[in-house]
Amino acid sequence: MEGSSGKLKLEGASRLVLGLSGYTDAGGVASFSSTFIVRRLEARKLGEIEGAGFVLSMSRPIAMIRRGLVEGVRYPKLEVYLAGSAGMAVVKGEEPHYSWEAFVDGMVDLVKSSGVKEVYTLGGFIDLREELKASAVVSLPELRSEVEACGVELVDYEGPCSVYTAFIERCAHEGLRAVSLWGHVPYSRYVALTRLRAPDLETSHRTLTALCKLTRLKLPLEELKAEAEKQLSFLEGMKEAEGKRPLKFAGLTY
Repeated sequence: MEGSSGKLKLEGASRLVLGLSGYTDAGGVASFSSTFIVRRLEARKLGEIEGAGFVLSMSRPIAMIRRGLVEGVRYPKLEVYLAGSAGMAVVKGEEPHYSWEAFVDGMVDLVKSSGVKEVYTLGGFIDLREELKASAVVSLPELRSEVEACGVELVDYEGPCSVYTAFIERCAHEGLRAVSLWGHVPYSRYVALTRLRAPDLETSHRTLTALCKLTRLKLPLEELKAEAEKQLSFLEGMKEAEGKRPLKFAGLTY
């Protein structure tokens, strides 16, 4: 896969983590978790993958304007990081909106040309149940027991999919070990956190815990768990406060 400065190669990486914003990112699980990994492993940025061929920015490019002058416009890109000490590469950015085949072909080429042995994707989706859980889609039958041993459920589903599923399916054809991990974000929490523009820390913690068990990766998850508990306490306080608030239009009829 081509980067902004030529062909990328993930020297020393045996595992790759893909975390994309957009459809795959309910509760900010994918974007927060991938950023958490990059920061805690002090991964260095290798480059960027230009998104012009497969990304259509639904949120529009980001402009930087100072005193009326346009200093720059930032277009959607995928950022590639390498944590050599952990043997892990992280690709993060926006989920492709079209040309999925080109994107998947590029990712598989990057994995195979770099000698990466295992692929993991991180995502979040909205669940009507309040239960804290993670589920997974795998590329090879032998991965089922490994995933279940980590307390992760296997997905049964038929319907519209994300680019992760297309990537996992292609990995299966190539004989690559690949696991797509999904954190289940309770609907009521999703609504509250969307208003606050904050990620779901508890679901991110659950998803990262599963990743660490599968890869034997060491991350400071106790710190994240403590912050998640603070966030849950804050949300509970919000709920109680809203329950006591008088309805502004309660006495009106129509």
